[in-house]
This record gives sequence, C-alpha cells and structure tokens, in this order.
Amino acid sequence: MLIFIVGSRPDAWREFREVLVREPGTVVETAETGASVLEMIKSRPPALVIIDYPLPDFKSFALVLEIIKINAMVQTAVVSSLSDEEFHEKSEGLGIMAHFPSIPTASDAPALMDRLNS
Repeated sequence: MLIFIVGSRPDAWREFREVLVREPGTVVETAETGASVLEMIKSRPPALVIIDYPLPDFKSFALVLEIIKINAMVQTAVVSSLSDEEFHEKSEGLGIMAHFPSIPTASDAPALMDRLNS
C-alpha cells in the first residue's frame, strides 16, 4: 500500500510514519508541496494522501479538491486545528477519511490503517 504525506514538517511525522511502515507492503513517501504530491499521484496513485499544514502552495481543502480531480479513488486525511464539528462542516462533501491533530502520534497510525483497510 502506497501512502503519501505532504508537508514541510517531517519530524512531526517520524513516529507516525514508523508505525505505518511496519504494516507489511506499506510504503510511505513524502512531498513538501501540494504541486509535487499532485505530480506523484498522476504517476503512481496512492491509497492515501495525508495533508499536513502549512503548505506553501495550497490550503488543505483546496488540495483535496485537486486530488479528487486527478483520482477520486485516492483517500485523504487532513491535519487541522479545527474542532471535529467545525472540520465536518467545512469538509462536508469532500470525502476526507480522517482528521488529525497538529502533531499526530504513533498511536494515531493503527486507527488510520484500520479505517483504510476496512
């Protein structure tokens, strides 16, 4: 399973990423900009794109829309400081699979994999 993490804070994702790659067959790649992850999706569609913030070239929900235009089958997850209710209201209709806190932890990864695999 191919997963892309897009963002400029690789240290914030270290523990989370380590848990993901323990899953047999899971590969995690990173991109620093929305534009670069869109090019990556065109050549090798992932199962999931995790969108961190801030990105230098896209707002999170705008990037989700661009991903959908390329391949609507790619699942997305977004880092946001919004409450669950606010996040649901602003992201409604985008099909975002998960919403993460500003600093995702290793314990967040298994739940994400369970959702992705189900």
